Amino acid sequence: MSIDIGRIKAVIAQMSLDEKMQFLGCGLKLLTAHSDKYKVFSLKLPEEFLCYKPTLSALGCTFNRELATNYGQMCRILSQKNRLLVDGVINLGVVRNPMADGAEHMLSEDPLVVSELAKGFIRGAGSVVGTNILSGEGAFAVRNMDERAKREIYTLPLELVKEELAGVCIPSGTLNGEPVCTSKSFGKIVREFMGINAPIFSEAGAVINKCKTLNIYENFEVAQCVKGKYDVLKDVENGNLDEKRVDRCLERIISLVANRYESLKKKDDIKKTDFDEEISSQSVVMLKNDGILPLKVKQNIAINGVIEKLEADIFGHGLGGVVSLKAADTVVVFAKGRGGKLEEKAEKSLLKASDDGKKTILVILSPRPVETKIMLTANAVLFVPHVYMATFDALAKILTGKVNPSGKLNVSWTFNKTDYLAFKNSDYAEWGMCCYESVFNGYRYFNSFNKDVQFPFGYGLSYAEFSYSNIALEACDDFLDLEFTVKNVGNVSGDTVCFVFGSSGSKAIYGLKSRLIGFARVSLDASENTRVKIKIPYKNLSVFDANTDRWVMPGGMLKVSVGGNALHLPLKNSVKLPFSSRKKIGLNKKTLPSYFENDFKPTKKEIQTLLGVCEMQEALKLYTAPPKSSTLYKKAAKRIKSALKENVAVNLTGFSEFGLLKILKSDI
Repeated sequence: MSIDIGRIKAVIAQMSLDEKMQFLGCGLKLLTAHSDKYKVFSLKLPEEFLCYKPTLSALGCTFNRELATNYGQMCRILSQKNRLLVDGVINLGVVRNPMADGAEHMLSEDPLVVSELAKGFIRGAGSVVGTNILSGEGAFAVRNMDERAKREIYTLPLELVKEELAGVCIPSGTLNGEPVCTSKSFGKIVREFMGINAPIFSEAGAVINKCKTLNIYENFEVAQCVKGKYDVLKDVENGNLDEKRVDRCLERIISLVANRYESLKKKDDIKKTDFDEEISSQSVVMLKNDGILPLKVKQNIAINGVIEKLEADIFGHGLGGVVSLKAADTVVVFAKGRGGKLEEKAEKSLLKASDDGKKTILVILSPRPVETKIMLTANAVLFVPHVYMATFDALAKILTGKVNPSGKLNVSWTFNKTDYLAFKNSDYAEWGMCCYESVFNGYRYFNSFNKDVQFPFGYGLSYAEFSYSNIALEACDDFLDLEFTVKNVGNVSGDTVCFVFGSSGSKAIYGLKSRLIGFARVSLDASENTRVKIKIPYKNLSVFDANTDRWVMPGGMLKVSVGGNALHLPLKNSVKLPFSSRKKIGLNKKTLPSYFENDFKPTKKEIQTLLGVCEMQEALKLYTAPPKSSTLYKKAAKRIKSALKENVAVNLTGFSEFGLLKILKSDI
C-alpha cells in the first residue's frame, strides 16, 4: 500500500526552504535524507550506484533469462536484509569496447540482449534502478551520438524496460557537447520513458549545475557537493528556480523512501538459490578444443599460473588430484587478464609447457576479452568471466566432462583492442582525439563491413553438437512468428543458445544488415530435438527516424538467419513485411557514402551533417573530468597544513563531504 501523496505534500508545506535543501543531496554516506522532526526515516542507497556488480559480463555470457531472475532474487534478499532504498541496480549500458575498463560491468554489446536480461533481473528483484544509460565505459565519458545511434543502440534498453523500473540514474560526462545532466534532449528522452513522477538519480559527480539539472530532471544526486545545496537555495531566493520544482522533487524522494519503508515491514517468501555455482558453470566459454577435453580418467594433470592456494586445492580436488609439472602430461595454465592483456608470466608458462611436449589447457580468468598472440597455441582454451570460489569447482567439472560448457560470448572478440570501432574512432574523423558513436557497434560493424574477428558474437563450443532445420516464418499483424527445430546430434546432453538475425533488403537505409532480433537458450539430451518458437515484435526490426522523431518499420523483404553465433547461421528464410518498402529514414547514400560502402570511414563532413553542428571538439572544452581524488586530497592537506601553521581559517570550498571526511581522518 503506497503512502498518500496528500500527506507528503502536507509535510513539505511545513518545511522551511533551508530544511528542503537538506533533502536535495545525500552525500557519499549512501543514506537518503532523514528528518526526525517530520518523521522521514533514512534508508541506505545501494553501493551499485557508485560501483556496479562485477558479475554482469558473466551473466551476459549465459544468455539465460531465468538465471538473471535468480540473480535479481539474490539481490532482493540482500537489499531487504540491509534495508536498502531499492532491491537492485541494473546496468543498462551497451558495451562499446569490450577490452576497456568498465566493460565487465555491462551485459552485452547488443541492446536486445541487455534489455532481455535486465527484464529477467527486474522480475526477480522487484524495485530496481537502471544505471549507465548512454553506455559510458569509465567516469566522465565524452559521447557524440547521432540520433539513430542514441535511440537504436544506447537508450533502447531503457526504452524496452522502462515500465518495470523504479527509477533511473543519469550518467556523468557529456552528450554532443554538453553535460548529460543539463542536456534537454536526453532529459526529454528520460522523462518520455519514465514519466513525470519517476525518481531520477545521478552518478557521483554527474551534476555540475544543480539548478539547471532540477529544471530538467527534478532529481537528487547520489554524490552531493556541499556547495550544491546552497547554490539551489540562492537560485530559489533570486527567482531563478521555482520553489514548486523543489517541492515536486521532494515529493518523489520522500514518497520513494516512505513507500519503501512500509514495504520493508513485510517479509518476502523468496527461496535462496546458489547463484554463484549456477553462473560459474553456465558462463564459462570454451573457445578452443582440439579433442583434449574432456580429460581422460587417471590423466596426469599439473597446475601452473597465479591462483590462490585454496582455489588450487578446490580445483585439484575436483580433478581427483594433481601431479608435479615434471610428471604431468597435461598442464592447466591459469592466466589473469590485466589491462586488456594476459599476464606475461602466464604466457611464458604456456609456451614452456608446449615446448616441453606437454598438452596445454589455457584458462583465462578475466571478466572481459584480452589481447594475446599465443592463446591459440594451447590445445584447449576456456574463458572464465566470473571468478569466485565456486568457479574452480565448476571448472574441474567442466574439464572432466561432468558439466558441459554452455557459455557464449556476449561481445565480439577481436585480435587487437584497436580493431574495435570505439577505440579507433579518434582517427577516422580527421579531428585528432574525439569520440563518435554510430549504429555500427560491435558485431553490427564487423558483419556489415566484413571485418575479421578472432571469435564472433555468440561464439562458444560444447561437448555436444547441435543442428538446425525446418524453419517456418510468418509475418503477422504485430510480430513475426518464427519456428525452427534444434537437435542435439552429439553423445552428451548440453545447452545451447539459438540466435536469430534479421537483414532488411532496403538499400535506402544504412545499418540494417545482420541485426539480432531474437534469441533462445535450450537444453537437450543426446539425440533429443525440440521445436523452438519465438514471437519477434516489429519493434526489434524498426528504425528511428530523426526527421519525424518516431519509430518506423522499413518494408520489403526481410532475410532471417538462425544459428549458433553471429557468423554461423546455417538456417535461412525470407518473408515480405507488411509495410511500405519506399520509406526513407534520415540521410541517403549520396549524403553519407561511407555508411553504405564496404569500409566504414566517415568523414568530418558526414559526422557534422549527422550531429547537426560541429560539437565533437566542443565537448572536450565544455566538460573535463575533475582531478584525481588523490590530487585533491594532497591539495587540501597542503592548505590545512599552511592554515594551521599560520593560525588562519582554511578555505575548502568545493570539496565533497566524503573528501573532507577522508582528509580529516588522514595523517596531516
